Amino acid sequence: MTEPKSTTAPAKLISPLRRRVGADTRRWIDSMPAIMTRLLQIAAVLSLLGGLGLRRWDLYKLVVEPFYFIGIPVGASFLGAVLLLIWAGAASRRKRLALNLALTLQFLFLTVGSLTLVYQQLPDDLEERAHVTVTQHGPDWLMLAWVLVCIPVIAILLASRPAFPGRIVRGSWWRALLTLVVGMASVIALGTLLVVPAHSPDGNEWAIRHRMRWVAWRTLGPEIGGIGGVPAYQGPVWLGTLLYLLAALVVLISLTVFLRSAKRTPRAGDDLRVRGLLLDWEEDSLGYFATRRDRLTVFSPDGKAAVSFGLSTGVAMAAGDPLGDPASWDDAISAWLDECGDYGWVPAVISAGEKGARAYKNFGFTVRRMGDESIIEAASFSLRGLPQVAKAVRRVRASGARVEIRRLGDIPHEERRQLRDLANAWRNGEERGFSMALDRTLDDVDERELVVTVQDQDDKTVALLAFCPWGKRGVSLDVMRRSPKAPNGVNEAMVAALLTDGERYGVDRVSLNFAMFRSVFVDGMAVDASLAAKTMARIMRFASHFWQLEQLYESNAKYNPSWYPRYMCYADGTQAARVLLAAGRLEGFIPNFERFGRAHVDNSAIMGSDYAALVAQQVERHIQAQIPTRRLSAEDRERAVALERTLDAKIDPYPTGVKHGMPPAHALVQPVFRQLAAGEESIVQLRVEGRVGLERDHGGLIFVDLVEGYKHIQLLFDASETGAQLEMWRSLINRGDIVVVSGLAMRTRTGEPSILVQGWQLLAKALTALPRARRGGHGKITIPLGANATRTQQLLADANAIELIAQRSAIVTSIRHTLGEQGYVEVETPILQPVHGGANARPFITRMNAYSTDVYLRIAPELFLKRLAVAGMGAIFEIGRSFRNEGVDATHNPEFTSLEAYVAHGDYHTMRLLTQRIFQEAAIKVHGAPIVLRAVGTPGTEGLPVHSTRSGVDYVAVDISGDWPVVSVHEAISKALGQEVTVDTPLEKLLELAEANDIEVPVAAGSGDVIGALYDELVEATTTKPTFYIDFPVETSPLTRQNRRDPRLAERWDLVAWGMELGTAYTELTDPGEQRKRFTAQSLRAAAGDPEAMSLDEDFLRTLELGLVPTGGLGLGVDRAVMLITGATSIRDVIAFPYARPR
Repeated sequence: MTEPKSTTAPAKLISPLRRRVGADTRRWIDSMPAIMTRLLQIAAVLSLLGGLGLRRWDLYKLVVEPFYFIGIPVGASFLGAVLLLIWAGAASRRKRLALNLALTLQFLFLTVGSLTLVYQQLPDDLEERAHVTVTQHGPDWLMLAWVLVCIPVIAILLASRPAFPGRIVRGSWWRALLTLVVGMASVIALGTLLVVPAHSPDGNEWAIRHRMRWVAWRTLGPEIGGIGGVPAYQGPVWLGTLLYLLAALVVLISLTVFLRSAKRTPRAGDDLRVRGLLLDWEEDSLGYFATRRDRLTVFSPDGKAAVSFGLSTGVAMAAGDPLGDPASWDDAISAWLDECGDYGWVPAVISAGEKGARAYKNFGFTVRRMGDESIIEAASFSLRGLPQVAKAVRRVRASGARVEIRRLGDIPHEERRQLRDLANAWRNGEERGFSMALDRTLDDVDERELVVTVQDQDDKTVALLAFCPWGKRGVSLDVMRRSPKAPNGVNEAMVAALLTDGERYGVDRVSLNFAMFRSVFVDGMAVDASLAAKTMARIMRFASHFWQLEQLYESNAKYNPSWYPRYMCYADGTQAARVLLAAGRLEGFIPNFERFGRAHVDNSAIMGSDYAALVAQQVERHIQAQIPTRRLSAEDRERAVALERTLDAKIDPYPTGVKHGMPPAHALVQPVFRQLAAGEESIVQLRVEGRVGLERDHGGLIFVDLVEGYKHIQLLFDASETGAQLEMWRSLINRGDIVVVSGLAMRTRTGEPSILVQGWQLLAKALTALPRARRGGHGKITIPLGANATRTQQLLADANAIELIAQRSAIVTSIRHTLGEQGYVEVETPILQPVHGGANARPFITRMNAYSTDVYLRIAPELFLKRLAVAGMGAIFEIGRSFRNEGVDATHNPEFTSLEAYVAHGDYHTMRLLTQRIFQEAAIKVHGAPIVLRAVGTPGTEGLPVHSTRSGVDYVAVDISGDWPVVSVHEAISKALGQEVTVDTPLEKLLELAEANDIEVPVAAGSGDVIGALYDELVEATTTKPTFYIDFPVETSPLTRQNRRDPRLAERWDLVAWGMELGTAYTELTDPGEQRKRFTAQSLRAAAGDPEAMSLDEDFLRTLELGLVPTGGLGLGVDRAVMLITGATSIRDVIAFPYARPR
């Protein structure tokens, strides 16, 4: 069909007239089609009632009379009712013809009424007026009122023209006329066949002609068929009634052909634009179904949003939410409504989501809930809570079948064809679906579809599911097919496999089928269901025999999904029946006979391999656009150009297999330099590699610093010696590039050791500028870093940072060596743990999808190491990562390295001596003596000489040899307070002491908690040299054995130096009964809201019940040990890559 007008440009929002008028005026203009529709429908009902005999009632005449005043001829016949309904249908679709017909009747009534009034006022001797006038004493007041009413009605109709933009389809005049002529001729022929054999046994020609006149008179009506008078012959009543009804049907069909809605074909490029919106926005799970080839699309003026819809019975049925940017949805809906008006379509929506329904409601649509969409989150899916699904999965596995998940693009074309053939062969009945189904199966253009198949023992495919993409992390069910020979439960097995293994394909959420009227079934099954709810549920169950409504709901409910409502929206209640009919036809629930008379739409432009390649390119461009880009500085752009020149020169900027050179630090100490005087060259050739630093170009000579850390050696390029090499260097090399050079050792005239370059090779091209060195006060060289500098840039800029990391490695190696000498065996224990235990700390929690359970990143390896101790490993240790979800400061990092060691028949004194040895030997490994470095001015370092300088800070060496002090916690607190505190000090007294020293204690704290708070503030914070604090209150040490002398204390110590806790050790608690009691107390604290309290680890308790020999346990913070020995002031300085906030 041809379009009533060109609409290739973006649809306008409102017509020019509607732009000029105010909002209130625009509202009543827009309401005129609905008002006219309602009036015509009422008139049609009255006409039908009149034809049934009510026209003789006075009340009927009183009700009908006002309709004549506004130009609606009610009549009193079935045919009149049909014609009025057709007129109402045209008005509801905003057809201009409906308005023109109303205007024509109004002008006709106005003309006739006016002439009648004039005629009534003429002199009586003209035309015997007395025989036709109602009164001879004045005007006909009823006729005058009729004429006066016509004038404002005409004005209102003229003002309402913008609300009736719908045009008649081109060619509908002759099609309707042809339908009418052929139809009437067929009815007359049928009537003639029926009447002649029954009433002309004698074959009299004159009698036959009379009977044929009667058939025409009954078919065409007395006005046309009765030309020449009423036929002398009158046929049977039943035949007359039949001919009347058939003629009315012909008129109805002809008018339908005349008034049918205009069609339009999809515009070129619309499908790609829709796909582009789907790639950019992933709001609606039904969005991808907008790529159906029977859908049309209207875009917002800015192209950022669109409404996708189909056509049926004159209804423009949008499906799902608008596509694209929600900020442009209103513009897209406005453009769609204007196009509906231009074409005479009735706008409606099915399967709109919550956000989409609200957007349509803002445009005056009535919103009604259709049902619910089932969506399953893969993270929350578990077969353990779904016995029905789990049973189906086991049944499929037992049959020997296997499930395979692939992207359609990964399936070979021949196999795709086979799967399409199988899907078509397994289909029962006609294809259904419009809002939640594609009109194609496994098409090459849908390579992003996810296909799940089941192969039986003979490797034959027996079932398949196809899922459309839903944004980046979701899929929406499209096709579900299975062979009759497939084992029961294959659908459940495929869905379960997708939800379990879909993470590999980036699937986090799955949209399954839409359950129509789900709330009806749920409400009907409720324990407090009303009679009405139960009745509706019974009705829907009966309907399920035909449309499987309840079965569809139950097939989704077994997965325990989340339900999201879907809505139907329509513009006016008078259109509800038409909208429901259109929805039923589009979704396949009602036979759609329109397709047989529909012209074929050529979709070849959006089919085939060439178009599939275009779609694939669009997806690739979208993916490339998602890759973060950065703005290059002028220097970085220069480096990129240099890289291109390097490639053009056939030089590999990142070669392999190159012989390495010595670092600058090694080159500077070569014996040859000690033998050279200023300005003297040697014949000794050196090969050195490093980064290009500062460069000084003097034309024929170039001086370059070759740098590694804070050490550099000067390179000298002499144009007279290596002219070509020099020019290539200038063209290709930038500061920061890594090169290896070979040349002769020499000293410049100023005596600086240098290398006279004879050859060089690029090892790695630096595409990002390195931080530049600056000379600050007192001639000190610094390298300032920006706030966005990466850790690698920090390490490049600060050689001391690299040195700290190297020292850390030496310390860890020393710890392993010390423990190994003592007979300890290194082991590894899990980092992901099922129970939060091992220490009082707030854990990190994550989800293990493989077992559908929450797990904790370990806060300490203690409980698993003790399991190994129970198993008989006498001396063990582990150096590994632990995690605590707590604050960050100079001594705390969420991810840290700890050492834990356990030895049979040891106690906390055994571990104290071991710890002391570990630190002293590690210090010797790094410094050559048992010393630790502290910055000058640190408490406890008074009077000590400067030992070394690092990053501009002077350090002194503190001797840590010999035995370290051992002090009880109560003794240390007593010394800090200046008054005695013992284990017998009452809680009230402890609280008073805490308050007097402005120390906060936890709410409902016990004596142990208060002692801990006093210790933290008064003892630990003020300690300088390494000190062991022993015998803590037992209630703060749930994994520690009671003190042998006083059971109220625990055999535990903390090692502290310069206000930093370095480690702790216990005489381990080996009594399983006491351990259970303490764990239970901890779990009660956790239940009361303490996020740091440990959980009750039943598995560990059962292990401990097997028996554990007396054991000593040690825990040290490796990062803090490195800080102590090297003098680093922040834990971040001794971790290669401390956590950095994402930028």
